Order: sequence, then C-alpha cells, then structure tokens
Amino acid sequence: MKEKKEILEKLYDDFIKERDSIQEKINECKNKISEVSSYIDNITGIEDSYFKFFSPRNVETIYKDSLAENRSLKTLYEKEYQTYMKEKEIIENRLRKIEFLITHPNNDMYELEIQETERKRIARDLHDSSLQNLTHTIHELELASKYIDKDPIQAKLELASISKHIKEVINEIRTTIFDLRPMQFDDLGFKESVEQLVNKMKDESSINIVFEIDDLDLNNKTALLAIFRIVQECVNNAVRHSDGSLINVKMKDKGAFFNIEISDDGKGFEVEEVLQNEKLNHHFGLMILEERVNILHGTIDFKSEKDKGTNINIQLPLDYLKGNLEVE
Repeated sequence: MKEKKEILEKLYDDFIKERDSIQEKINECKNKISEVSSYIDNITGIEDSYFKFFSPRNVETIYKDSLAENRSLKTLYEKEYQTYMKEKEIIENRLRKIEFLITHPNNDMYELEIQETERKRIARDLHDSSLQNLTHTIHELELASKYIDKDPIQAKLELASISKHIKEVINEIRTTIFDLRPMQFDDLGFKESVEQLVNKMKDESSINIVFEIDDLDLNNKTALLAIFRIVQECVNNAVRHSDGSLINVKMKDKGAFFNIEISDDGKGFEVEEVLQNEKLNHHFGLMILEERVNILHGTIDFKSEKDKGTNINIQLPLDYLKGNLEVE
C-alpha cells in the first residue's frame, strides 16, 4: 500500500509540474495578446484628421497589411490561450481525483493510477506532436493566403507543405488511437493483433524481432487487452534500453497457463538494483509491469545480468482468465 501511495504522490507531483508549465504558456499568450493589441490600438488610434489633411487615405488603408497580420496573430494567440486554459482545467480535475485517492485509499487505487498514467502519456503525446504540428500548419495557411494574389507559385509550394504536415498529423493521431485500443484487436483477434504490434516495432527499429505466438481465445476482452499491453511494454523496453541486436517473443498456451517469454541479447541490468532505484527515484517501469501481471493473478520473473541480456518470463493462469476461478 505504501508503494502505491508513493506512485500516486509522484503522479500528483508530475501533474503539478505540467500544470505550472501550461500556466507559463498561458502567461506568454497573455503577453503576446497584450503586445499585439497595443500595436493595433496605437495604429488605429492615430488621428484621422492628420492623414486627411495630407492624403485622402486613412489609417486602415496605409497600414492595411500590417493591421491584417497583427489581427490574425491576435486571433491565433487567443485560440492558443483558450486551448491552454482547457488543458489546465483538465489537469486540475485530475489533481483533485488523485488527491481523493491519496486521502481515501482503496483496492482500486492502483488500477486508477494506471489509467491516469495512460491518459497523461496520451495527452502529452498529442500536445507535443499533433497539437504543435497543427499550430504550425495554421501559420503556414496564413502565410499561403498572403501569397495567393502576390505570388501564386509560392502559395502552391506552401499548400504542398501544408498537405504533407496534415498527413503527418493524421498518422500521429492514428498511432495514438492505436495505443488507446488497437482497432484490429476487435477485427483480427488477439494473435494477429500482437503479430502486427511486434512487426510494427520491428519496422520502426534496427533490432531484429522474432516471435512465436499462440492464439488466446477469451471472452474477456479487458484481460486480452491487458495482456497485449504487457507484451507491448516488455518489447518496447527491450527496443529502447537493451542496445541488443535480437529480441525473441514467445507466447504459448501451456494448458493451465498462458506463458509469455521475452528475451534479448542486450547489455542487461541488475534487477534488484533497478527495482531499488525505481523506488528511490519514483520511476516505476518494472513495478508497474509487475502490477499489471498481478492484476491478472499471474507471476513474472526477471533474469538479467550485465552484458548477458535479459529474460522476462510471465505465467498467466488460464482458469482465472477464463473466469473459472473465484476472485479472493
């Protein structure tokens, strides 16, 4: 229970930092809006009589392009401000939920923490990639609109660049949706979904990944998705941290158990040392993996040595997964 509370407290601290970061962006937007508004007010506040005396043109005509550009910027900054305000509100709601979980511990606390961690990761991914790219695309659209009459060729080049960036954003959002719940998981089934996941990781890395995967026929879709996430986490860790050249993934139906074995030929690590460091530094990679397995009433065994690779062996009881055992 103490470790679970520490995880929630660390998550709470992370959300505080994220909220403070967004608040800084809100303040920056306020300053930008104020600067642009002051510029517009200064220009439009010039006495019209001054211009009428020397020229039939008015302020709006003389400073037409500059005013249009600054008004466009003001609209953009105001939209960014509203976006950041909504993000801040979402984070504050999460902070209130975590505060409640810390002060009212219960058996579902850790499962809820995992959900919040996933939501946080997805929110960060969307903010750091898709949202930033869409903001950049807005700037490109505004630039292209200015070129349409003056330089059609340049406008076409800008629109081609915009099309490319929009396709990139679509791919990023598709990846995020896949992380939420793989769509082919419902269409293709468990075995094919895991194979597609492993092949995708193989294509995106320089590590060779070989696999043998048995199908797993369960009515409990939540359990299947939980197993999918366990495999995803193990393989992802091996790809990112092993510095090896080969990863083996074996998922076998052993009758009483569904066995998952993932090994690599990488640099390895001292298991106890890593677990201790996670507790001290509030990093919970292996601990969260253990909790995911424990939730399914399974067992997990880490074997690793420096420069001798890593082997993770997981056994999940099929009777429990199929609902034939009572939950204590």
